[in-house]
This record gives sequence, C-alpha cells and structure tokens, in this order.
Amino acid sequence: MLWENSYMFKIFLLCSILCSIIPLGGCTSDTPNYIEEVSQMPVSDYDERNEALQFMMENYGFSEEELEGLDVIKFVGDFELCTRDFSAEEVHDILSAQKDMYVDDGSTALYSILSKDGRELRKDDSVNRMGLYLNNGTMRQQLVFEFEKDVYYVNNVKPRPLTTQQSAQLRELLEDCKVFDWERHTEGEEEESTGSFSWKLVLQTSNGEYCTYDGYTCDGSNLPDTFNDFLSGIQHIAEGIK
Repeated sequence: MLWENSYMFKIFLLCSILCSIIPLGGCTSDTPNYIEEVSQMPVSDYDERNEALQFMMENYGFSEEELEGLDVIKFVGDFELCTRDFSAEEVHDILSAQKDMYVDDGSTALYSILSKDGRELRKDDSVNRMGLYLNNGTMRQQLVFEFEKDVYYVNNVKPRPLTTQQSAQLRELLEDCKVFDWERHTEGEEEESTGSFSWKLVLQTSNGEYCTYDGYTCDGSNLPDTFNDFLSGIQHIAEGIK
C-alpha cells in the first residue's frame, strides 16, 4: 500500500536517524516497555513511581525506605507482579537476591513524562519539555527533549546537546503543525497488532501542566492531519544534530 512506502518509511527513518546519534546499545528493538506493563496497575492520582511504590507497599508489605533508590517500575514489570500470584515472602526474597539489578539510574524519573495524562495544548502555552514515544512494531523509541536546558535523551539517561536554535525550532514545530488542533486520541479501525504503529506525545508547559496526545494505526488512517509533517519536521531537525 502507498502508506507503507511513505508513512512507515518516515517512522523507520526517524528512528534510524535518532539511533545513529547515540552510542551502540542506546537503541534497541527489544527494550521492555514498562510504561505499558505498569499501566495495568490501578489508576490513581499518584505519578507512575508513586503508583508503583504504593502497589509494592500495599500488596507485599514493603516500607518506602526499603524501596528507596530502586527502579520499582522495572521490578514490577519484569516479574509481572500485577498479574502473577506471588506471596509477600517470595517477592521480598526475589528483590533481596536481585536488588543490585534494580538500582535506579535516573531513567524512571526522566521518562515518567511519557506516562502522564493531561489536557489539550493551547495556543498560548509555553512548552518546556516534550516526550515522544514511537513504536512501529519492530523498533521502540522513548525520547525526551528539554528546551530550557537545550538537551535531549533517547532511551537512556545520557544527555545530548541541542543548540538554542534547534530547541526553538522544535517549539515552533508544535505551532506550525497546529498540535493544539489535534484530537487527544486517534486510532484506526483495525485492532492493534505487532504490525501497527503506536505513538504518544506529551508536552509539559512552563506552569508544570501536561498536554497529551496518543494513538495507533494498522493502516496509516485516523492520524492527526499534520502528524506526518510533525515527524518530518523532527526528522529534519534531528539530521542537524551532531
């Protein structure tokens, strides 16, 4: 189909460009998607880490001090604690034996922006941070752009420099593509599969509020009207990142 030759190629090309400007190992197609796994937990007003902490404390009797400095989200996802039947004693034993594997390197806090829910973007909003999640079925990318600091991250916690001009261009892209007119959720009529494309865009404004957009498609339909232009714009800016 036509969209397979144009739309999905853009997705692959963007992922490839972003992978090429980070070290080997920073981009992978089999990185566990903890965002999706932890989303099975009961919805609450806590942020993602606090939600995972609460889950561990209420179900397995941990104290907050015992979990301090650990990537609790990764631990919950790795052992599928939301769906598997472990006793409190078993979970304590597992964590005690593998604690060194779950020292939080800062990625939990950094990429927690991608788990946020929020409102629609307004024309007068000033955006300070942008998180972008892309999954084309064979390659997953988690990106965070921090415009005030002129840095970005791809799948890890190593900061990569942006020029002030590039940060400004990314902000302008949101306006040029009229993201404020997008529907907050779009999806195709087909059911999601490994061949589908899933995406999420999260914007944090200067007053700390979040604006979120997401969706998926199997056939390239029902995307925001300017979505391809938005990805092409990021691709163009990414090509200039050294």
